[in-house]
Amino acid sequence: MSGKPILRARLEAIPFARFTVECQSQLEKQSKASRVRQSVTSLFGLTDEEGARRRRRRAGGRDKGITNMAQEIITLECTEAKAAGAPVSRYMTHAEQEKSADAEPARKEKYNPFMKRHTLHRETK
Repeated sequence: MSGKPILRARLEAIPFARFTVECQSQLEKQSKASRVRQSVTSLFGLTDEEGARRRRRRAGGRDKGITNMAQEIITLECTEAKAAGAPVSRYMTHAEQEKSADAEPARKEKYNPFMKRHTLHRETK
């Protein structure tokens, strides 16, 4: 910027320095005066429109009036352990989708540490 070389002492302190101390202070004064926030989307290869879309998505769509609902916690219990007389294993997880009144209970293959294998687990009431 100024055409002057960067002093060795500055490069030893800050090896990646691109400007002299005078030029850097001048740049910082200008940026404080303008107070314009520069977009960092170009660092990630995004256009300003894509960056804005991602910010809205991360915000949970609040600008569209969409609210996040709490997930329903369900308990899964081993079905094979009761029949075998082994201790029952239980897992707590969230429901994968909205349930209707006539929906079947959730079923998943989960590991039962007492039986040392994967067994069928069903949702309990």
